Amino acid sequence: MGAADRIRIGAVLLAGGASRRFGSENKLLASVEGQPMVTRVAREVLAADVDDIVVVTGAEHEGYVTALSGLLVRIVPNSKWDRLPWASALCQLASTGLSSFLGTFPISLPTFFGG
Repeated sequence: MGAADRIRIGAVLLAGGASRRFGSENKLLASVEGQPMVTRVAREVLAADVDDIVVVTGAEHEGYVTALSGLLVRIVPNSKWDRLPWASALCQLASTGLSSFLGTFPISLPTFFGG
């Protein structure tokens, strides 16, 4: 397969929650071997030769901006992270044109997409 035939691969890192079950600290901003977990994850994804990585943030947006500075990622803030359960998925859809769903997604897809 030549370079022109290469399939472009994108990744979305959902980092919009409040991490309440983790305790008082946001688990993705917690230090793991000296760096925030989200930084480690983003670096691993980028090392996999992904063409585009979108990070959807919510709670502690500025912390993510700081943790991801210098990395080639697009950061998409989710201003409704605490009010709309599927808001991160909607941000993903709006920023990439793609969405992903768990097999247990409990709502009507036409309703989700505004139909």
